[in-house]
Amino acid sequence: HSLVAEIDGRGVALARACASTAVLGSQLLRINRADAVARVKAAQAFGPRRALTGEQLDPVYPQAAAALAAGDLSLAHARVISGAIQKLPVAIREGVWDQLETDLVGQRRHLDPHGRSQCAQLLRDCYDSDGPEPDVHYRERTRDYTICPRPDESAPLSGDVSAEATE
Repeated sequence: HSLVAEIDGRGVALARACASTAVLGSQLLRINRADAVARVKAAQAFGPRRALTGEQLDPVYPQAAAALAAGDLSLAHARVISGAIQKLPVAIREGVWDQLETDLVGQRRHLDPHGRSQCAQLLRDCYDSDGPEPDVHYRERTRDYTICPRPDESAPLSGDVSAEATE
């Protein structure tokens, strides 16, 4: 995941005239686009990240990423964990993120991905009996910006800004 994250962060795909890192990956690895997109998304969730200042940041799901890197967790298990956390409402997610991730990573030796998915659904139902709410805190936690330098030294900027920044 660190290699894909590095390629994505450096804008290698644009330098090689590809629309995205997934397109570049599908061409170089000769895999279909869906698999390439899945690999890029996995790298974004479980790979290292960088702040705009260049500071190294932990993965979005650090415990799952560590278990994945150690070979204790399959990518299918990791996707179930990230999906379970993503589906929780923001108000609940922020308070239980670490504990839920710890619990689900801890079950890796006892459950297959389908069993883990059922366990995750049960935990989501326990934590969120009222249903989904707006996702403001999550957006603040995962907001990102991307600058991809071009050979002519210009650079397109993309990312998510807060509601206050758009005013």
